[in-house]
Amino acid sequence: MTVQSQFAGVWCPSITPMDNDGKVDLNGLSQHLKRLTEANIDVILLMGSIGEFASFTLEERLMLIRGGPRDGVR
Repeated sequence: MTVQSQFAGVWCPSITPMDNDGKVDLNGLSQHLKRLTEANIDVILLMGSIGEFASFTLEERLMLIRGGPRDGVR
């Protein structure tokens, strides 16, 4: 029996850029996501184990979710 994965393409966990005050840097995130998209990454994972997810407030998490998929990033 052959097992087929439901996962395909190149997946990349993303960092979460922060500014000097420790706040989420949405401009930096936008630039980073654009670079990943230009590198033909198929799936970008926000707030995964490589990010600082556990230390974010609910408001910051929502800001990342709403701010991440923009500027041509799908």
